[in-house]
Amino acid sequence: MHDEITRAAWRKASYCNGATACVEVAPLADGRLAVRDGKQQGGSVLTVEAEDWQYFAESIAFSRRGDVSVLTLDRVGNDRWEMRLEGAPEALEFSDAEIRTFVAGVEDGEFDLSVPALPTGDGSGVDRRSEGAEAVLPGFGGGSVPA
Repeated sequence: MHDEITRAAWRKASYCNGATACVEVAPLADGRLAVRDGKQQGGSVLTVEAEDWQYFAESIAFSRRGDVSVLTLDRVGNDRWEMRLEGAPEALEFSDAEIRTFVAGVEDGEFDLSVPALPTGDGSGVDRRSEGAEAVLPGFGGGSVPA
């Protein structure tokens, strides 16, 4: 599994603009999905069934809490969010900025794994969110992510 994780085709939101501090997702050969913190590429990796990921992403895109999802995203501090897989001892921690770019990518369909990943590094990853906008996550720890 470690070699597969290392060689996986990781994707992140175009809003990351080449930064490593982003939520990264990769499909695995067995049909599951791996999720990691891009700034800690050798750190913890959560693996989730593809349909559970799709439900999680749709919950975020439609601003609903994924209560039946095995993957959760909760605010754990002023500028901290935690992504946790049910039953897993570890969790991934992200900042408001990292979650903001992730949510923007989810809303644009960039994490819909039925669509092939776009090439990265071409400079097209421009943050198209308007100034002062918010990525609102009702039910996710009761907070919204300031833009």
